[in-house]
Amino acid sequence: MIVIFAIVGVAFVATAVYGFFRERDFMKNAEEIDAEIVGTKSEIFKGGNRPVTFHAVYAYEVDGVKYETVSSSGHTLGLFTITKGKNVKIYYHRNNPADIRESGSGGIITYILLGGIFVVGVALIIVGVVGCISS
Repeated sequence: MIVIFAIVGVAFVATAVYGFFRERDFMKNAEEIDAEIVGTKSEIFKGGNRPVTFHAVYAYEVDGVKYETVSSSGHTLGLFTITKGKNVKIYYHRNNPADIRESGSGGIITYILLGGIFVVGVALIIVGVVGCISS
């Protein structure tokens, strides 16, 4: 059980580190631009009780070319958090304007927090086991 917790914790932290460096590399070649949310796209997970995830669809223009791009990040409460017609700041890749990111790094922070919880959980279990053995 402890090994599983440790593996899960390390996996979450590794995912966060990978995401951080990937995001950093993207931002080196990114430009900020104003975009409008023009709709939502839903993603339905099959085979389970997982919720539907909603992705914002952004409209923006780069060098006279108009783009409509679906966000890669989704929200289970998307219909309540994605407001059609709202203007937002997004970042696009200079070499591929269809590749966008929203501002913020909430996903990375989530993985770090989850990984930290698992790692601390393992540490507490080990301390508890050592305490029981030494008693």
